[in-house]
Amino acid sequence: MGPADEPDYDPESQRRFVGFSQEMPMARRYFRSCWGITPPAPAVTIADMRSVVTLVETGLLSVVPGFMARPAIAAGRIRVLHTPASPVLNPNYLACVRGRQNRPHIAAALERLLDGAPTGS
Repeated sequence: MGPADEPDYDPESQRRFVGFSQEMPMARRYFRSCWGITPPAPAVTIADMRSVVTLVETGLLSVVPGFMARPAIAAGRIRVLHTPASPVLNPNYLACVRGRQNRPHIAAALERLLDGAPTGS
């Protein structure tokens, strides 16, 4: 994501990033999936994703979850600067004590996760 007036992202460009941690796990996964490289170190880190989106509006770039960016995108304050050829996946895992997976609340959680899971090869 970047400010609304930013050009599309080119991984060879020298642009400043903001992250919610120094490790930038979402950006690291995105960069490795899309370009096979690690992302640049963040110029700024702030441990609140809403603040990350606000800093993107001021000129920094970041990789943020779509649901966090939608309001600013809809308002025209930021935009998607790169769209991958295939979705960058973020696996979720549900763990429970062995033998308890059939309990109603655990089975319901698993069903909800699987309802939203991508299908394919």
